[in-house]
Amino acid sequence: VQIDVAFKPVIYVYNSASTVSISLKPQGEFTFTYPKSKGEWNIKTNEDGTLTDLSTMKNYPYIFWEGLCPNLKFNVSENTLEGFLIKTDTCILFLENTLAQFGLNEKESTDFITFWGPKIIQKDFALIQFLSTEDYSESIAEINITPKPDVLLRLYMYFMPLDSPEINIKISEPSIKPFYRKGFTVVEWGGSVLHQNQIIN
Repeated sequence: VQIDVAFKPVIYVYNSASTVSISLKPQGEFTFTYPKSKGEWNIKTNEDGTLTDLSTMKNYPYIFWEGLCPNLKFNVSENTLEGFLIKTDTCILFLENTLAQFGLNEKESTDFITFWGPKIIQKDFALIQFLSTEDYSESIAEINITPKPDVLLRLYMYFMPLDSPEINIKISEPSIKPFYRKGFTVVEWGGSVLHQNQIIN
């Protein structure tokens, strides 16, 4: 079984001051959490977007976790992969535009790009697929939030570095559903590096 790492999923919580409980159940096990936790956080949300961990009363910009994910693979149907094959010298512009279309704000996009950009540009090409909120729960981690947020965006990127654009599969660009923030909003993003053998149907 190939075990991959879910890298840097971070969870931002935007809500006027109130108490929120978040629990996560990854497909594998946690390798790191911050604030430290076994997968459940009780937090106070603040007007400025920071979170206060009620067990330590310390403030954080977001909840961070990493964990192991067994059996990840690109979602392929009928030999077609919904995703993007990019030349990595365009990676910054590609991510800025695509993340904005998905609904990340500037801070979230900056956090995403500064983490993933350096990894993506290591080879000349990259195959990228984004998982929707539903697929995220199924393949990566389930999330439970109490009280229930008005809107939840979970965006997960599968990424495969490539030396050349030759790839024996059809790629079609997905249509991106825009995300609108309102009221109590929770946003999570993360990603995993996949390998050639994880593209098979």
